[in-house]
Amino acid sequence: MSTDTQIQQLPTSGQTHHHAHHQMVFGLRGRAEFELEGPGGHEVTPWVGCLVPSEYNHAFQGIGDNQMLIVNIDQTAEAAALVHPELIEPLFEQPRYVELDLDFVRLLRVVGAEMARAPSDPWLGSHLTGSLLHALYHRLYDGRLLNAPQRERLQLNRIDAWLHQHLSESVRVADLAQLCCLSVSQFQEVFREKTGRSPYQYVLKVRLETAAWLLRHSRQPIADIALQVGFANQSALTKAMKAQMGRTPADIRQQARLH
Repeated sequence: MSTDTQIQQLPTSGQTHHHAHHQMVFGLRGRAEFELEGPGGHEVTPWVGCLVPSEYNHAFQGIGDNQMLIVNIDQTAEAAALVHPELIEPLFEQPRYVELDLDFVRLLRVVGAEMARAPSDPWLGSHLTGSLLHALYHRLYDGRLLNAPQRERLQLNRIDAWLHQHLSESVRVADLAQLCCLSVSQFQEVFREKTGRSPYQYVLKVRLETAAWLLRHSRQPIADIALQVGFANQSALTKAMKAQMGRTPADIRQQARLH
C-alpha cells in the first residue's frame, strides 16, 4: 500500500470521474462542491471532508479560490505506508462526508503547512498522511479496538445497546460492523461464528423479543408496537412473529392478560 498526498486548487469547471485508488479530500482554504455516488452532494470545506472509495463515481467543482488537501491511497502498490493495515477497509467501506472537529482542523493546517514547505519529501508525506488516517479513524471508530483480535471486537452487549436505541430505524449491517471496527465481510463472518446467526436473523430476533415484551407489559396498540420495533406495519409484525415464534401478537397479549 502507498499514499500520495497533494495540495491542489480544484477547477471551477465541474468534472466527473472515478479511479482505482481510495481518496480523501479536505479543505485547507475555500470550498468545493462534491457529489458522491450514494450520499449525494455536499460542500467540502475546512470543516467537512469526504472519503471516496476506489471505483466510486464522484463529481467535483471548486468554488472560487480554493485549496484542497488530497490524499490518494493505493492498496495495490508494494511501497510501505505508515498506516495500520486493518484501518483502511472500514474507513473506505462506503463513500461519505465527515464533519471535522477543531483539533482535526488544526492538524490539517499543520499537514498543509508542512507539505507546502517540503513538497518533494515523500517520507514526510507518508508520516503526515499516516497521522491523518489514524486520527480520522479514532474519531469515526473506537480506536481501542484497533489492535484487538477480530472476535474480541464483536461485543454483543454493545450491539444490543445500540440496537435498542435504533430499533425503529432501518438497521444496516454496515452500521453494526462500524460499531465493532470491522469491515462488513469480517463482521458477518465473526458474527455468525459467535452467535450462530446472521446479523439479519439476530436483528429480527431482537425486534420480536422487544415486541413480545411490550405486548406483555404495555397497553400500546399493536400497530404502534410494530412501528416502534422496526416493522412497516402490524401485518408485517404478525407475519414475522407467527413464523418465528409460532404465535401472533394478539396471542401473546391475550396470554399475558390471563396471567
